[in-house]
Amino acid sequence: MKKNLLIIFLVCLMHLVSNAQPPQGPPQGPPLQQGPRPQQGPPPHKNIQAIKVAFITRELNLTAEEAQKFWPLYNAYSESIKKIRIEQKQDVLGFEEKALAERKKLKAEMKKILVSEDRANIAMKIDRDFNEVLRNELKDRRDNGNGNGNGKKRKNNPPNNPPNNNKQ
Repeated sequence: MKKNLLIIFLVCLMHLVSNAQPPQGPPQGPPLQQGPRPQQGPPPHKNIQAIKVAFITRELNLTAEEAQKFWPLYNAYSESIKKIRIEQKQDVLGFEEKALAERKKLKAEMKKILVSEDRANIAMKIDRDFNEVLRNELKDRRDNGNGNGNGKKRKNNPPNNPPNNNKQ
């Protein structure tokens, strides 16, 4: 099941990356004005958010009824954490204290929705799991050279050491 989820995640992420590439060839239409470029398609954070929703729904095996109660609660929690992060930008300990209080409230509410302590614990951990999967995927892409702008893998040769083609 995790393999299927990873494949779905990778396909969605590949779609996101492929849409991020500029079109090839000369620009068509009127010249672009200076300033911010208009967005084409949904912003990347929206795509990642959609992948995250699918990941969490699948991992928790949410029923339709549970999902109706879970997502408003989870979204409110996410917004609250964002606000706390902004308010406590300079105070790391203050952020951690307030975030912990929010997590405790979230867990108490999730126990009511997800019925069991085990599922509530999984739900509390799942956000971190998703971020780890995303971080590993981005790291793999960077290490494999897929993020170098031209879509081709970089060779593993160090820049100042050309390959030794002399066979002895």
